[in-house]
Amino acid sequence: MMRALFFGWLYGVPFLLVLGLYRRTASPYLATRADVDAFASTTDTLLWASLILVWVLPAAGLALARWRQDERWTSAFTRSFLWSATYLLPPSDQWVVPAAA
Repeated sequence: MMRALFFGWLYGVPFLLVLGLYRRTASPYLATRADVDAFASTTDTLLWASLILVWVLPAAGLALARWRQDERWTSAFTRSFLWSATYLLPPSDQWVVPAAA
């Protein structure tokens, strides 16, 4: 169970994110407005799922590891929160704070 949560977070979440971003930048030929709406809805669902699961899976794993008093998995899921934070960081060129005039 712990391994499934961890590897779901490690491989599944980035897969959903890459798939959602690929669909977001794609320009498929769709004949009707309903097809376009369905494509956009699926793309948004993939992106939202990846952004929610990046936090939910480590939280569930950490709670389960602490409940089972498993130090190895507690440590692994604690580190996964740190990696999840990098998901939301802006690009490094935006980290520089301009000097006051």
